[in-house]
Amino acid sequence: MTATPKSNPRASAILDAIRAHPQLPGLAVNVGRIVAIADSENESIQELRDVILADVHLTQRILAIANSVGYRLHSGSRVSTISKAIVVIGFEQVKVIALGMMFVDQIPDQERAAAMKAELIRALQASLLAREMSRQLVPDDKEKAGIAALLGNVARLLLVMVDFKLFVELTRRVEAGATEATASSEVLGMSVETLTKEVLTLWGIPDTLVALSTATP
Repeated sequence: MTATPKSNPRASAILDAIRAHPQLPGLAVNVGRIVAIADSENESIQELRDVILADVHLTQRILAIANSVGYRLHSGSRVSTISKAIVVIGFEQVKVIALGMMFVDQIPDQERAAAMKAELIRALQASLLAREMSRQLVPDDKEKAGIAALLGNVARLLLVMVDFKLFVELTRRVEAGATEATASSEVLGMSVETLTKEVLTLWGIPDTLVALSTATP
């Protein structure tokens, strides 16, 4: 019989720590709000703008990106509003960037912040690759692929937040040559995919995105 997170004390403890973490309910709500925003109709741009404006640090980062050299050349003038930033950067890209940045803002110390940024880069790269590989799909499916690829890294992002020692040990074993499946089973008591599925389900993410994020049917 296959062990479930509830039947493994180590896995159960990790999930309990995630549920009890004081910063995660608010993060879960904001992640859910962004995931639920549909395509780039006017109302959806306004919804995304409102979520971003509710976070001062996220607002500053999105504006900074919109005013970076690459986007500044495209826009032709300084971007001073989030609505214009969404247009300049692109609706899909802003959603993915916002999802990632929400995790970074939860980290107080430098060592974990550095690890979180590295994991975020990995997650964003996976998202961009998924969107590129899905370019022949209809826009809605292409967007889902990009978001699902980012959410597929949520377990590692949360480990940095909730139990950094476990994250370091998991990373050390993989870098030493163990497969992630073996390392996660030994360190976490469950696979990374299982932890991801448990968290996304807890957060109320739609089943289709959960399945895409964990590569399950």
